Amino acid sequence: MIVRTRTGVRVSGTLRRNAETKSIGSKKAFVLPIRAYSEKNPDGRWDNFDVDVRIWGEHLDLENMFQKGDFVAAEGREIEDRPGSDGKIYHNLTADDVIPGGRVIIRWMQQQINLCFEMIQESSTGVPQQDLMIDPESQMPVHELDDLERLIDETDEQDLPF
Repeated sequence: MIVRTRTGVRVSGTLRRNAETKSIGSKKAFVLPIRAYSEKNPDGRWDNFDVDVRIWGEHLDLENMFQKGDFVAAEGREIEDRPGSDGKIYHNLTADDVIPGGRVIIRWMQQQINLCFEMIQESSTGVPQQDLMIDPESQMPVHELDDLERLIDETDEQDLPF
């Protein structure tokens, strides 16, 4: 969807392909190729616009974060149209802000959880990953049920918001 406001444009849709860093002239930009559905035809079908959303500069932290099919919303001042050598019109937006969709955020969170479990598993001494709990005081794995109950009771008292 493309929404025009008094202060700019908001483009939202799914990525046509994986996002990537490109060299544009002498500068680098991280490009999110968004397919945005904009207008409904008289026959009931939606016209889609392919908008390349650019985040200028080199953003290595964003590499491999966005994948084909991810929902993304981006805001910027104005969509720039330029004719290509093949006669097509190409649409570009310089992003002021990029907002990933909920499923994207959940995937990122799951990746971080998996990474934490891998780190814990590497440092443990043969304890299966799903059975591993860490005592915050001793930084040692908790194996016994009594130790686990003690750890939960201590943690509950410290986490009270009042």
